[in-house]
Amino acid sequence: MKRKVIQIAGSTCLVSLPKPWIVKYGIKKGEELDVEENGHNIIISTDKAVYTSKITLDPKVYGRFHKNFLSGCYHLGFDEVDIIFDHQDTADLIQDRIQNCIGFEIVDQRKNFCSIKSISRVSKEEFDQILRKIFLLLLTTGQNCAEIMEKGELSRMKEVITLENTNNKLTDFCRRVLSKQGYKAPQKMPLMLLIISDLERVADQYRDIGRHLHNKKMKISDTTLRLLKESNKFFEQFYTLFYKFEKEKMEAVYAEHARLDKDVGRAMENAVKEERLVLHSIANIVSGVYELTNNYFEMMLG
Repeated sequence: MKRKVIQIAGSTCLVSLPKPWIVKYGIKKGEELDVEENGHNIIISTDKAVYTSKITLDPKVYGRFHKNFLSGCYHLGFDEVDIIFDHQDTADLIQDRIQNCIGFEIVDQRKNFCSIKSISRVSKEEFDQILRKIFLLLLTTGQNCAEIMEKGELSRMKEVITLENTNNKLTDFCRRVLSKQGYKAPQKMPLMLLIISDLERVADQYRDIGRHLHNKKMKISDTTLRLLKESNKFFEQFYTLFYKFEKEKMEAVYAEHARLDKDVGRAMENAVKEERLVLHSIANIVSGVYELTNNYFEMMLG
């Protein structure tokens, strides 16, 4: 959209703000806005969160309720969600998924109806802290997974599954913050959303290893254990790169990806059936870190 520049008092230039944006964020006369100069762009932003009015999930419109519907509403920033349902197990699905939605609470529940509201304010300042926690939690998850496999205590794999569930809560929260508050560098927000999704997918691979090996009576081969530890180290390489860019670190990550990709592929060809699924998840961790690196590099260019 185009806006004409208005000059007043000889040297002061003004540009009007779009009314839909003003209404969306409830901007009032006298309020302060953040103005950032970014090359030939001027970025005007506010700390106010978007208030998204309620949505009703009706099976006549969206089909039978799936718990991912609630996650979608949470990610998009809705503050009120009414759910109409006609299957008895829907209430259990809602209870199961709402645990991942930080700040969401059930405020009304009847036979075929449930009303959910957000009872906490989303803070833009929390985003960086939560993002760091996601990285640290993933490092812990990988270390625990390798330790359990090395000690042969596969009954403890439930610990890995629990850590992945915590990761889901944190990544879901970050998506919600981005939807309601935006990102500090608006042009990089799509890439940050991709990075959040990639981090969640890496955690999913550890969960899948945990589900596959939980309570199994088997010994993990030295090759598979070594590759898991090396993929953990690979993720740690990206973590250090993400928080302190150095071209040598970037080159090292790409070189390690090429080596690991070949080693895991070779191991899958020779592995027994029970370990192929584990190696498949390790391969997905390696490719996930590779995608994280690509998205991070694009952010660095912006």
